Amino acid sequence: MGQVYMCHRWPPPDASRHAACRAALLDKCIISRTGAKCPGDSQGEREHMPGARYDSPGIAGAMRCRRVRHLLTLLWLCSSIVGIDVYAGSWETVTEAGVQAFEQGRYLEAIRQFQAALDLTTAWPLEEPRVFSSFMNLASAHYAQTQYAQALPLYQRALAIQEQLSGPDHPALIPVLQAYAATHRKLAPWQSRFPWSPASRLTARARRLQAQDAQRVLQDTPGGWFSDLPTELLGGPEH
Repeated sequence: MGQVYMCHRWPPPDASRHAACRAALLDKCIISRTGAKCPGDSQGEREHMPGARYDSPGIAGAMRCRRVRHLLTLLWLCSSIVGIDVYAGSWETVTEAGVQAFEQGRYLEAIRQFQAALDLTTAWPLEEPRVFSSFMNLASAHYAQTQYAQALPLYQRALAIQEQLSGPDHPALIPVLQAYAATHRKLAPWQSRFPWSPASRLTARARRLQAQDAQRVLQDTPGGWFSDLPTELLGGPEH
């Protein structure tokens, strides 16, 4: 348990809108050594406000509040740059960074990267394979960090997605069921001993799918096609 699930590389979502939006917003409000310069703060724009005395306490206070408001907006934008850059990067980039951190035992960093990858998939359809992989990756990182309560709903969501994509009896469900059951056992080790517990039911379902898959492989194996033929056609012991 602790396996990181990867899927095929795909073209990353277009992030040009994020970059253009960030550039436009930063152009609106620029910090200088004297504070925030925003539209309406220049002397030329002030002259369009007849009768306003900028040396009066009320006007000066209003201008200070205005500058503070714009400054806070800019600070929020600057604090969001890291998040914007994550979204501008490709899903593959943050996922590979998470895999590398996971393999090095840096599970908290892996969680951060896998969470960023999952955030990138919020607008994608469930049919997109990276959605399922993102849930499994993040769940595995939480499990490795012994954060079982956080891993449980992620495995549950991954199972629901895989069931929707492949049906309730597909062998692709086996690793998800096993991981989901293991997480239940970590959270409720004593209760999981009972056959009616979630862990026991998930494990039984995984074993049933394994048996079905093994039988399917046996039936598809060349040589097994003749197992149902009469013995005399195959050549009995006397031959």
